[in-house]
Amino acid sequence: MSVVGFDVGNESCYIAVARGGGIETIANEFSDRCTPSVVSLGESLRSIGVEGKNQMIFNLKNTVSQFKRLIGRKFSDPVVEDEKRRLPCQLVENPGDCIGVKLRYLGNEEVFSPEQIMAMLLTKLKTISEKELSTKVTDCVVSVPCYYTDRQRRAMVDSVAMAGLNCLRLMNDTTAVALAYGIYKQDLPTDKPRNVVFVDMGHSSVQVSACAFLKGQLKVLATAADPNLGGRNFDELLKDHFVEEFKIKYKLDVSTNAKACIRLLRECEKLKKLMSANSQEIPLNIECLMDDKDMADVEAIEVVGGSTRIPAVKDVIKALFDKEVSTTLNADEAVARGCALQCAMLSPTFRVREFVVNDVTPYPVVLTWKSQNTEDEGEMEVFAPNHAFPFSKMLTFYRKEPFDLEASYSKNTQLPLKDGFIGRFSIKDVVPNKEGESSKIKVKVRLNIHGILNVVNASLVEKLPAVAEPEVESMEVEGQEDKTKEAAGDAAPENTQGTQESNEAQDKEDADEPMNSETSETKDGDSSNKEDEDKDAKDNKGKKENGAPAKKKKQPVKTVELRVETEVPGLTKSQLQDAIDKECHMVLQDRLEKEKGFAKNAVESYVYDMRGRLYDKLQKYITEEAREKFSELLSLTEDWLYEEGENQSKKVYQDKLAELKKVGDPVETRLSEATKRPAAFDELGKSIQQIRKILELCAQKDEKYDHIEAEEIKKVEVAVADKEKWLQNKWNAQSKLADHQDPAVYASVILSEKKLLEDTCYTILNKAKPKPKAEPPPPPKEEEKKEEGTGDSTPEEKMDQEGENVEKPDEHQNQEGGEETKPDADMEID
Repeated sequence: MSVVGFDVGNESCYIAVARGGGIETIANEFSDRCTPSVVSLGESLRSIGVEGKNQMIFNLKNTVSQFKRLIGRKFSDPVVEDEKRRLPCQLVENPGDCIGVKLRYLGNEEVFSPEQIMAMLLTKLKTISEKELSTKVTDCVVSVPCYYTDRQRRAMVDSVAMAGLNCLRLMNDTTAVALAYGIYKQDLPTDKPRNVVFVDMGHSSVQVSACAFLKGQLKVLATAADPNLGGRNFDELLKDHFVEEFKIKYKLDVSTNAKACIRLLRECEKLKKLMSANSQEIPLNIECLMDDKDMADVEAIEVVGGSTRIPAVKDVIKALFDKEVSTTLNADEAVARGCALQCAMLSPTFRVREFVVNDVTPYPVVLTWKSQNTEDEGEMEVFAPNHAFPFSKMLTFYRKEPFDLEASYSKNTQLPLKDGFIGRFSIKDVVPNKEGESSKIKVKVRLNIHGILNVVNASLVEKLPAVAEPEVESMEVEGQEDKTKEAAGDAAPENTQGTQESNEAQDKEDADEPMNSETSETKDGDSSNKEDEDKDAKDNKGKKENGAPAKKKKQPVKTVELRVETEVPGLTKSQLQDAIDKECHMVLQDRLEKEKGFAKNAVESYVYDMRGRLYDKLQKYITEEAREKFSELLSLTEDWLYEEGENQSKKVYQDKLAELKKVGDPVETRLSEATKRPAAFDELGKSIQQIRKILELCAQKDEKYDHIEAEEIKKVEVAVADKEKWLQNKWNAQSKLADHQDPAVYASVILSEKKLLEDTCYTILNKAKPKPKAEPPPPPKEEEKKEEGTGDSTPEEKMDQEGENVEKPDEHQNQEGGEETKPDADMEID
């Protein structure tokens, strides 16, 4: 089972895998650990990653980059409008205010969603991983920015599914960094948490996370982010500077040419890196940056992300926290390594050090519903800002009919998206109770391991007639009280907070989950039930005061599962399946196209290689007439490749190569045989000579071979003579042939004849000598027999006498085998 972590960035991606030796960042087919987040579609083939970036200049209109910022957004979002100027491809509006990317693929114009483009990139990362691990990759952990909303997280989960992957967890970038930082720390405290701030500045955003570390535990305290500030802003500032300079100096407006802008932007990026590596100290004055906040509790500031290498960024962070910036983590690979660690922790095939990760959601989640008796709306904040997840809450409503719950982010929250809508959940099949009053409805709301909100289930609690408990006589039985307490401890009280979920699959999904809580919502409920309960409580209290014991009644309840209909932004099941099928079809098309390209390249390589060797090494192994015809055939094939054969099927190229090899292979075989055959003749001759020397020793009655029978020696002599005759005949036949003629015997045949000879002869000559027969012991003398038979001792006395002569075994000696037994523990004395 594979364990893979994907750090999917706006500009580039990194892949980390868990192996027996630890976490390792792997390289792509270009031996580069960094894979660009670029997808380029061609007339017959998709180019993704490094290939896509190389195609950008030549295939500008059909190349997509920086599409991570489009995931889960609407077309009317202001951010999309800002991104349009950075993208050379065309963005169009799809139904439902969705984003579409218009590209030309397989000769037709098609519109792809950003989620489909992301799935293409994930497919590429999956292929790189499978090639490196030599196994199929399915389970993975994928990084997302901590500021991603519910809609964006759902979109990323859909993209992962389109790529044929199973997302074990969407992990926040900063949380992955914190995990990679903390799990290797051996000096974490057990009482007072160690607070560390992580700053991650990437290509298009900056994220900050404050985390508290204890031994074996990580807790995210809070997160903050600016989704629109990153390294690309520095690149654009440099580009704008040079655009103005070129206008003044060369009277050229570079901004009017898209290709020129991309080239200039790439050079500005290189210049930025060069300036960051060779910078001089520049004074930085910041006033009232922290509003006099005390940062003494922060122990360290860890920075990651490529843009944190810019000296000015480090200076700002240093001034902000009044502490030196720490760079103990790999700025580029820390997120991928953290994701791989989380994947290993969730995988049953790896045993990882116990380490609990408690993440938080940055935005408050609010539930609203329409009141039962009025037109007013009820509202409740279910999850506060920086609330831990995964987490479940049980909400209680009192309703007579079906109702809707609408989830959204709080209106006062600053979101990266224009719309804060999360989803609408309809609770169906709600009916009044038998008295015609409102039924008790329990709704379980959950932030899952991806940070996505769902209504897991809803149930109607129906009260059944009360049953009087049978009276139990008091008996004094030893140990009875303890047993009663033990039995009572096994059952949890009805209103206990943090009830554990029984669903095993969900338990596995929500490892390290905080305790659940139960919240009763009675704003719109019928209060008659509460009044009845108060009345019953008063009656019971009066009975107790009068001295009459109150008879206990057990109130049984029946739980009925209710149907929940979910309406959330994103793809439906059928749309998701269509997207998965589309991606599978494109993967198959890529594979066929690559195989066709390999077949075409094989023909082209054969033509160039054979043409050069035909008048060099192969010249004497083919007649002049045949050489001229073959050379002409090679020239015709080359012309065909660039004309009619420019775009043929894989089968056509394979047939063309087979046609060429039908002529060329015999020539190459003659060269190969002329090289190998003399050595094969020599080996067979040496083998014959070695066996003849052994036969001479046999004839001299050598002690080593004197046990071999004469008939078997004769068999060896006949075999050697036959093989020697065969060798001579083949040698003579081959010497009469010219180099351009097919050989009389092949080197492989000679070597097989050698092996056959050796197997036949050495089976006889290496036969082991029989072992000499052991001589029987001499019979005992008659006098000794008489002495043994005489004596007046009884059998018991005889045994005692014999026992006196037996030596007492040593304390550390085994009586059966005489070996010394080892003690259970070795004691070392200094």
